Amino acid sequence: MPPWRSSADCLIPAGRGFPSASAAGVASSGLDNVLAARPDVEAALLGVLRGANGQAPQDFLRSLRRTDPHGFEVLTYVVAGGYFSSDDVARTLAYKGRSAQPLYELDAGPAWEGELLRSVRGRGQIYRATPPIAGAS
Repeated sequence: MPPWRSSADCLIPAGRGFPSASAAGVASSGLDNVLAARPDVEAALLGVLRGANGQAPQDFLRSLRRTDPHGFEVLTYVVAGGYFSSDDVARTLAYKGRSAQPLYELDAGPAWEGELLRSVRGRGQIYRATPPIAGAS
């Protein structure tokens, strides 16, 4: 297994019905998704992965965490982002994705003018005027 995939699997192994990072496609479509959203992490990720130098994944991760905390953060950010962008992971989590949340119109009529603002109008002005600034008109 390539170092990138095996390192990802050390960070997110399979278990409790969830796929491992590599089975979820972190090294392929997951990486594409993360880099599409955050192209600024690509250079840092490549630098981190070049540092693997054939080390065992666990040794590489331990060393990276100790010697390059920022690099470790970049790697874990990309792995986690790629993992949670997987359709398989979303299905396992029963995550249906984001949905639109309706916003209420400001001109909602009597409810807006009446009930919602009653307490604000009832308390009166509670602000303090700011002192004038010398030389300002």
